[in-house]
Amino acid sequence: MNKPVAIGAVLMLLIPLLVIIIATGGGECDVTGGGEGGDDSEVGKNVDPEDIPVESVGPYSKDPQLINAALIMNAAADAELSEKAQIIGIMTAIGESALRNLDHGDAAGPDSRGLFQQRAEGWGSEEERMDPYVAAQGFFGIGDHAESDGLTDVEGWEDMELTLAINKVQRNADPYHYEQYEEAARDIVEALKDVPLAQGQTGLGVPPATAQVTGLRGLTAPMTTSLMAQSNHDDDIYEQLDESLGPVKAHVLEATTVIATVTDHNPADIGGYREGGNRDPHGHPTGLAVDFMVPLTDAGKTRGQAIAAYAIDNAEHLNVKYVIWYQQIYTVDRAEEGWRDMEDRGSDTQNHVDHPHISFTQEATGDPRDADEAPAIPGEDGGGMEECEEDKGGGDPPPGENEPGPWGDHENGRVPEDSLKSIPWARGESLRTDATDQLIEMNNAFKDEFGTDLGITDAYRTYAEQEYLYETKPDGMAAKPGTSIHGWALAVDLGTGVNTFGSPQHEWMRKNAGKYGWKHPDWAQQGGSTPEAWHWEFNGVD
Repeated sequence: MNKPVAIGAVLMLLIPLLVIIIATGGGECDVTGGGEGGDDSEVGKNVDPEDIPVESVGPYSKDPQLINAALIMNAAADAELSEKAQIIGIMTAIGESALRNLDHGDAAGPDSRGLFQQRAEGWGSEEERMDPYVAAQGFFGIGDHAESDGLTDVEGWEDMELTLAINKVQRNADPYHYEQYEEAARDIVEALKDVPLAQGQTGLGVPPATAQVTGLRGLTAPMTTSLMAQSNHDDDIYEQLDESLGPVKAHVLEATTVIATVTDHNPADIGGYREGGNRDPHGHPTGLAVDFMVPLTDAGKTRGQAIAAYAIDNAEHLNVKYVIWYQQIYTVDRAEEGWRDMEDRGSDTQNHVDHPHISFTQEATGDPRDADEAPAIPGEDGGGMEECEEDKGGGDPPPGENEPGPWGDHENGRVPEDSLKSIPWARGESLRTDATDQLIEMNNAFKDEFGTDLGITDAYRTYAEQEYLYETKPDGMAAKPGTSIHGWALAVDLGTGVNTFGSPQHEWMRKNAGKYGWKHPDWAQQGGSTPEAWHWEFNGVD
């Protein structure tokens, strides 16, 4: 905390009236704030994860979410970090995993794991990333197992806006992504911080003699998360949905529980019965349809695609009639037609861009519990779709300006790491060396204009990542594996405003990207065959 703020805090204690005068009369402003919970610069308190006093805080339930939050708080407290650090840790875990210990990643990071969705490179073994306490140590920069910089490695993190401090560690495309979770994180810390550890316990909630060995697994409280469970049916999720979905049919409730369990979807983000509506009179009004709401982000889109794909792949067991997603419909009885386009209804919600809509049959002939226990991710075990014939490059990268395509005798999606160069501000992302060099120059100019880095949501895609996207996205929304420009390490998908047609950032790219060898292909432009404001390709410079 800076000196003027510290002095203000003292005056607040001594002369309340003076504080009002100072607050209304101007002076230095502490952009990080202290919230309503008091001084968050004090050392955070340990919490007993086996004695959580509340069943939920907002949409976050005691088991597993608040227990996971307690373990994050304890990792910070054991290192004598502040309450602010605890809030930051919980904000991050909410934004990355909704405080659930996920044993899977997404298309952008298939190797991401755990509460913080930490990648394999730099964040430890899978076992360490899947242990909430150890993963939190890594995030805070206090764990010997993690090589990547954590929060305490970020110079001046205590004085930054909380979301910006997180961004320095997580390196996500949108620096303000986590801002929306600050209030919830403060509420959780406030609810848990007065639950002291029992005598003889460590921050892990287990006796000191076993704490370092057993980690989270030493807890006696049940700690299963849905994707790690042997069953595809979480009874806690069932109970939450039974209350929140309204009078849906019994087989709809069962199927929705299974889908939410295996995709780790928050029950609070699922809509069920509602009255009226002439578009689908045999859906929501009759208890035969549900909506899985997802955020309008790349991560939300990936989640929605996974939910839609799982529902279709297990339609027989789940009694699915049809699925609507991204202005397309898939009808189980017309499976040979695949995804079919629908009329433009106007808003993102009406076009089902912010939620997959799943409609179920009137009668149940299948048992939802016979459905798969986890969504199939092609490429992880050598299975999945048949490989199409791949392009192969030839010779060194061509000089000057060229259409992006094969180069260097490499196979699409199998470019060796020593032929790639990491994008410095986008953790885990890389491109061909010359493409990265020009992207860095363009980013410097973009940052001068807008004060932030270009948000990189995707760059080089391995063949396995291409398989996964091709399998999970609706027809036409992903290139066939082995043909994507991303597979040549010559394309990026951008956020930070560039992903919106007509925004100042997008217009800046249209005017300036060509100077650095980057172009927006005709098909991706507004009015093109497949408009994608975010997709840009490297053609080289003369």
